[in-house]
Amino acid sequence: MVQGTTFSMLVVAGNLVMYIVCGEVSDRVGFKYVDTREVCYMLLYSFACIFNVILDLMVTFAMAAKTMRGLNMRTYHGTALSEVETFLGLFGTYAMQRELASNLWWYCIPATFLIPFLCEPILSICVPLELKTLIVRSHPGMSCNSAEDLLASTPMDLSRYADILLNLELAVLIFFFPGGYTVTMFLGLCVAHIYIYAIDHYRVLRSVPRCVFASMDVDWWAQWMLCIPLGFLLTCATFKALNNGRHGDLSTTLLLELCVAAFFLHMAVHTLLLLCVVPCFGIKNLVPRPETYEECSMKRPHSWFSSNVVHCLRSQFVYGHDPPVDHSIVGKEHLLRFNAEVGQFFVDVKAQSEDWKRQIRFRATLSDVGRNIRMLWHTLSANPSFQRSASDIGATRTEDEGTQRTRSQSAPAISTARPPAAAEVPTKAASLEVRRTEMV
Repeated sequence: MVQGTTFSMLVVAGNLVMYIVCGEVSDRVGFKYVDTREVCYMLLYSFACIFNVILDLMVTFAMAAKTMRGLNMRTYHGTALSEVETFLGLFGTYAMQRELASNLWWYCIPATFLIPFLCEPILSICVPLELKTLIVRSHPGMSCNSAEDLLASTPMDLSRYADILLNLELAVLIFFFPGGYTVTMFLGLCVAHIYIYAIDHYRVLRSVPRCVFASMDVDWWAQWMLCIPLGFLLTCATFKALNNGRHGDLSTTLLLELCVAAFFLHMAVHTLLLLCVVPCFGIKNLVPRPETYEECSMKRPHSWFSSNVVHCLRSQFVYGHDPPVDHSIVGKEHLLRFNAEVGQFFVDVKAQSEDWKRQIRFRATLSDVGRNIRMLWHTLSANPSFQRSASDIGATRTEDEGTQRTRSQSAPAISTARPPAAAEVPTKAASLEVRRTEMV
């Protein structure tokens, strides 16, 4: 258990490092659009994690082979593992299959499927909010815009595509090994994805200010990335079909070449289907809605004019519009003023702000409950009757334990003596008479 927990923590730390590195690389490339940045991150993170898993399984295979040969372990037919020289023969032994499957299972559950997503709401929402609140509270000279930028929620990204694809790819790899881990692996995958859906549902509705993705590029690349787990399934089927002894003794090199060829053949077919077949089922001849600019502007506050700061300044200082085109900011759309001459038709009321007093009252209530529990404990500890009752309970428990220990020690010694007859048992009246006679 300790070894598995330590391994899980190492996997979580490694995935976190790759998450940060891939995100930093995607940001520093300098893409023009956010969608392109998300595609780059998804590809980098997915391939980095898969490479990490394959490397980890290779290291586990090498270490397990040396350990099992040192322990003189044998195959099902009684052959020592030190005498098995081929890769296929050693990989097909039950001991090696069990070791690799166990390593993959601990890699997935809970290191990849559960722990990162349990920590995500705390590390991405709660902790940053508390730290930024302390920063704003400790700097009274901070401007309102800076305070709002600090307290704003984390923007929405599409990194969840990479997380789901990675979980699916790891789960599919379990088919290379015995079926004892298959049910628990996919059960953990289902539970993890239900939890991920609940977290994202809350995040989109309650935490993210807004998100706009104008193209389907990330979704198309995510569908293309599905060729990897499906290719793993085809590779596993090819490996199981050709390594069952019915096709003769295939060499390790030939079997691996066939498996790799099946994987890349599937990738090619998958890509052709996405490029040539899937577009045939799309919506064709889409008729634009008969909607004027005024109708659209009444529904959407952010336009090319209101989102362009230079145009807003030009409207105020160059053209002298009254009122000018106001700059549209997320959360402050109600400040836009109506002016049909400049094409500004959006009108709204102020959104309901969060009740920070209610949160403060909730925290104060929790602190009061904790304080009352501590005061009650100190009061009971200082009460002599409570101390006496506690000591009596402890003494009674000690006496009971001693009685049970005595009974357990004397239980094996079974007495074979004949029990006394009824006439031989002294009664209470007889014992009192003997005691009265002695006193006289």
